[in-house]
Amino acid sequence: MTDEHREPSVDDLPSEEELAEAAALARALERETLDEAQLDALLPALEAGHLLKMTRAPELSEARLSALYAELEASLPATNPTVVRETGSTGAFMGWRALRAWLLVATSASLAAAVGLWFFSRDAAAPNTEASLPPPSLAVLEAQLGAVQRTEGESTDTTANAGAQPLAQAMRPYREELLAQLATEYAP
Repeated sequence: MTDEHREPSVDDLPSEEELAEAAALARALERETLDEAQLDALLPALEAGHLLKMTRAPELSEARLSALYAELEASLPATNPTVVRETGSTGAFMGWRALRAWLLVATSASLAAAVGLWFFSRDAAAPNTEASLPPPSLAVLEAQLGAVQRTEGESTDTTANAGAQPLAQAMRPYREELLAQLATEYAP
């Protein structure tokens, strides 16, 4: 009789410890975090599982293998033999060069942003340079003409005040209209 068809006995059933190890192994295979103590106990099982997984995996084609090598080489830092001879190590020289490049880029970008913000905010915040004034009424023009004609012939202060009274009365509604117009154009 073969082993596949026999009845499981009490000895074949897994113990509580084996069930706990199996659950921890399942969590490890699902890439969950493990305690350091559990990892040491599961390391042989994880290595065996990795080897089994790799034996089932198809073999990589030459194109895929060369693509992986190219990706790996691109991810490694480049070394220039002339730089190594000049400085003794590539790390310090390449680090300083990268820092200078980033500083130049950051400074240029911030300067461009500041100039752009100044240019666009200047146009938005500036009021119109031309104010549209309401046209004066006929009564205002007549009062102005009368005031000019009266003051040309006489130079005494009492007649100047008498000529200014009709002009002031005619200017009052025009001034209110003018101030209302300016308030709507220059309102924040």
